[in-house]
Amino acid sequence: MSGAADAEERLARDLAFLRRGTLINVIGFGARNVAPALNIALAALCPPELFGVYVSAQLFALTFSKLVTAGLDRGLMRHVAARVAGGEGAPAESAEEAIGAALRRVLLLAVLSVGIALLALGPPMGALWPERMGDRGFVLLVLLGIPGYGVMQLLAGAFDGLRRPEVRELLVYGLVGALAPLLGILSRLAGLPDWGVAASLPLATGLGAIGLFVLTRRAFPGLRPLRAGPLPAGMWAFSLPLGFADLVTGLMLRIDVWMVLALLDAPRAAVYGLMAMLVAGTRSIRQSYDQVIVPVVATLRPGEDGPALRSVHGYAVHLTTCIQLAIGVLLLFFPVELISLAGEAYVVQPETLGVLLLGNLVTGLLGMSGAILQGFGASRPFLLANLVAIAVNATLNLALIPRLGIVGAGLATGAAKHRKSRGFRAAL
Repeated sequence: MSGAADAEERLARDLAFLRRGTLINVIGFGARNVAPALNIALAALCPPELFGVYVSAQLFALTFSKLVTAGLDRGLMRHVAARVAGGEGAPAESAEEAIGAALRRVLLLAVLSVGIALLALGPPMGALWPERMGDRGFVLLVLLGIPGYGVMQLLAGAFDGLRRPEVRELLVYGLVGALAPLLGILSRLAGLPDWGVAASLPLATGLGAIGLFVLTRRAFPGLRPLRAGPLPAGMWAFSLPLGFADLVTGLMLRIDVWMVLALLDAPRAAVYGLMAMLVAGTRSIRQSYDQVIVPVVATLRPGEDGPALRSVHGYAVHLTTCIQLAIGVLLLFFPVELISLAGEAYVVQPETLGVLLLGNLVTGLLGMSGAILQGFGASRPFLLANLVAIAVNATLNLALIPRLGIVGAGLATGAAKHRKSRGFRAAL
């Protein structure tokens, strides 16, 4: 009887955390959408050719920061959640050791990423860079934002394990996400050369990484990265497939922008990138539940997973769908008005906005199973589903973009998201 009572108490506590997480996600959604609004203002201040290259390079930097993080943010989320002492938010020593070891690895990978970017865009390999893809120095400067963003994602994973998703939502996605376009806007208003826009991302992510490290030291007083031991047993094996899965997910979500740039031109890449930013908020609503669901599922005991999973999954899907639909109404009924805020040059195939929105709604309904897979420690099925999805996306982009323009890119991405969600459900 005590076991059943304990299970009910844990379920009630987990649902209370989900309700709190939902409130944070709603607030975080507002914070996340400051960045798209500022990007509209930045687009209005930039020629479409410049903004198209900036958006493409920025999305590349944010995507390949997943290589720097290597999935260790997901590993830390699960590790810290399972080892928080007494359930009162006090981190166990093993959690601090894990954070320190993971941070050392991420910093090493960050140095390597900068070296690879310099090698790829500097002489002599840089001579192979196509002119329509933008200035090499401009792109390289944007890519210097990779290390800072990777470190922020890692440290945010530790706070997710402490059941503090507000750190990722409000600081990483909200404050730092808005700081980058804000700095770009200020550089244009100050009359600085184009490099001022490019420098906005590395400056914002660098400041964010420093600030988040200070917060992490306060939450984990025993954190000593240089003195920490090796990674906990099994964390690397769990994290690495998720890191590749995150990279593949990022590629799947952004390969359409790069293929529009490669198959069409920079102005239409700017248009499509702006639309993708406008609908990104609806996608982030579903993604933000990862740091809410994974810590809950990671602490379930044998025998609890049936009723608890049904409650957690049903609650999250219901809330996600309601929030997405409420936001989607605005995007569906006023696409031209929203896009034209950046200038008339960006009003190209506005129906693409609705196509992108539909793909995000499908993910909200079917994609929550991916977070449950992570909570159970099943990282390889997560990776497999993402690999299949990116293959679908790339193939459809090649077939549809030349025929349908940016609408084809939206259709390809929506189909890939649906395929990925089906893969998650099949793995469960």
